[in-house]
Amino acid sequence: PAPGTPPQVDSTRADGASRRRVFVVGTEAEACREGKVSVEVVTAGGAVIPPTLLPPGDSEIEEGEIVQPEEEPRVAVSLF
Repeated sequence: PAPGTPPQVDSTRADGASRRRVFVVGTEAEACREGKVSVEVVTAGGAVIPPTLLPPGDSEIEEGEIVQPEEEPRVAVSLF
């Protein structure tokens, strides 16, 4: 990595703990903090996250429905 670049974590590694990957949509420097945010919860072994821990669902999307990605670019953001 280039100097000054934060270290990247392999988000595909299964270590038993749940992990969240957060993407900010719209990569412009000033708009990043105001962009739409998508959260993906990743658990090892296919563990189920209780619904109370998940944000309220979008009533327009049915469970199991495949939703096409939006045309906007996504950028991973380090939370910790």
